[in-house]
Amino acid sequence: ETATVGEEATATLHVLDKESKDYVEHEVDVSCELTSCIDNASEKGIVKKREGNCYDISYEPTRRGRHQLHVKVVDQHIRGSPFDVVILPKFATPTRFIRAVQKPRGVTINEEGKVFVAEKGAGDFSIFDASGNKTGTVPAASSFGSGWIFPCGIAADDSGNVFVTDTQRNCIRKFVISNPIIPSFVVGREGKGPLQFNRPAGIGIHLRNKKIYVCDSYNHRVQILNSD
Repeated sequence: ETATVGEEATATLHVLDKESKDYVEHEVDVSCELTSCIDNASEKGIVKKREGNCYDISYEPTRRGRHQLHVKVVDQHIRGSPFDVVILPKFATPTRFIRAVQKPRGVTINEEGKVFVAEKGAGDFSIFDASGNKTGTVPAASSFGSGWIFPCGIAADDSGNVFVTDTQRNCIRKFVISNPIIPSFVVGREGKGPLQFNRPAGIGIHLRNKKIYVCDSYNHRVQILNSD
């Protein structure tokens, strides 16, 4: 089953007794709860009784990802519950634009709502608040050694770190997002072995196991790295 962030999802429950007959003696306790498979965060659904033995169940998810929908009658799961539900992001016409960037190649958002954009044209990455206002820039000169040439992919973890791929220098750069922003380490060089790259591009972080996934483009592979 699938649902969409910010959109109401509905279902109808028909309650029967043990003999599969309508349970009409009185109104029964029906509950609905949506739980995230990532951190077990839950959202209560709404249950309304209709005529006869039918109950309308509805929920409006606020987070995307894999969830489970728990539907209970008198505190007992109904058959099939909990149900697997994938909550999809809502795509619509743009509500606004972030324009103060030069040839953006990568974008990520951290848990605080900060937006990080890797810019090929400027050779740096910029930081914006949730409203799209620029709050900072990390130029090449502030990086390691001779700095970067071609920032491309960018990813943020939940510990205040940002990782950037430098496609031209074949490496990954880590920054600690503080005031000021602190360069932490650089790893990688050109090659085909472990921790060697050939035009690394996209990058992502698994927030549960902290592994970093790097698209090692011209080596035709994805390298999986420890974040520390």
